[in-house]
Amino acid sequence: MGKAQNGGVILFTFLFVLAFAFLIAYFHRRDIRRWRERSAGRLADLPAMGTKISVSPDALTVEGASYPWTALSVAGVDFELKRAKRSAWLEVDRIRVLANDGKSFVLDTFGYTNGAKLVDMAADKLWPQVQPVVNGESSASA
Repeated sequence: MGKAQNGGVILFTFLFVLAFAFLIAYFHRRDIRRWRERSAGRLADLPAMGTKISVSPDALTVEGASYPWTALSVAGVDFELKRAKRSAWLEVDRIRVLANDGKSFVLDTFGYTNGAKLVDMAADKLWPQVQPVVNGESSASA
């Protein structure tokens, strides 16, 4: 190859790598922007940062106030579609519960430390109320 051809190949390679880098940066920024938009909407429903919520087999405890599972009703359920190679399934992602004193709480896998454990325990304890939503017998929000 002559010098002119080597220079052309080097220039083409440089421009190709530069274009590829710009594409990666563009898609990365787009994905970050989308994630922030979704996160903001999701976090808006959660209680203030630092709110202590825990679950036990007997009750849901929010800032020291204990609510037995029998005193809670499901107001809404959000599901996340999980996929594997040859199967797909739904997992409970967020549950909005109403206490018998009128207070409303959102249990979310994303917004809490150990959120998956909170949501799993709540879904297990409130399953008779969650199951109709899964089967399509009622709407996901009250």
